[in-house]
Amino acid sequence: MKIEKSCLIFIGDATSEDSIATARELAYKQPEYCLAEYATRHCKVTLDAPRMTIWQAAEQGIHAFVIGHQSHNNELDVKWLPTLIEALEAGMDIIYPKSQKIPQFSQIKYHALCLGRRIIALH
Repeated sequence: MKIEKSCLIFIGDATSEDSIATARELAYKQPEYCLAEYATRHCKVTLDAPRMTIWQAAEQGIHAFVIGHQSHNNELDVKWLPTLIEALEAGMDIIYPKSQKIPQFSQIKYHALCLGRRIIALH
C-alpha cells in the first residue's frame, strides 16, 4: 500500500487497535504523507498524529482522505457517507483499501466526478 500525497487519515469512532491496522501501517511506513487523523470524540485509539477536521486539513493543504478504519465485516458504516462527501467537497480525493466495501459507492463516485475528485483503491 503506497500513497503519494498528503493525507488526513480517517479513524472515525474506532475502539480497537485492530480496526485501524490499515491506518497504522500507512502512518508507520509513510509518515511524511500521513499528516493528521480524523476521529470523533468517541474514538478510543490514536495514531498520535494531530487531530483535524476535514476543513482544517484542507486549509493546511491536505489533498486526500484515507479510510483507515475497518469494521469487522470490512464494510464502512453508512453513517460515514456524509463524511466522505464532505471530504470531497473540501477538495480531497478519497483513498481506501481495496478490501474495504463502501456502501452506496455509486453515490460517492458520482459526487467525486461532479467535484473533479478521484476515488482511489489501494492494493
